[in-house]
Amino acid sequence: MLSEIVAVGSVLLALAAFLRAASVHRKLTTMSQSYWELRYEFARLRARVAKLDGGGQATAEAEESAHK
Repeated sequence: MLSEIVAVGSVLLALAAFLRAASVHRKLTTMSQSYWELRYEFARLRARVAKLDGGGQATAEAEESAHK
């Protein structure tokens, strides 16, 4: 009887852990997608600013400081 209770408890605990892992996976996927969208948007806006700025010395200095 005790072993059956322990087995059922273990199955319930495993199910709860699986559901929690699935939830964390969904959140991580959403955060990762948001990160890449923001990087893309940042690069696009930086290119627009460089185009408006004339693309001269200021962008070369900004790229150089970004690599440090």
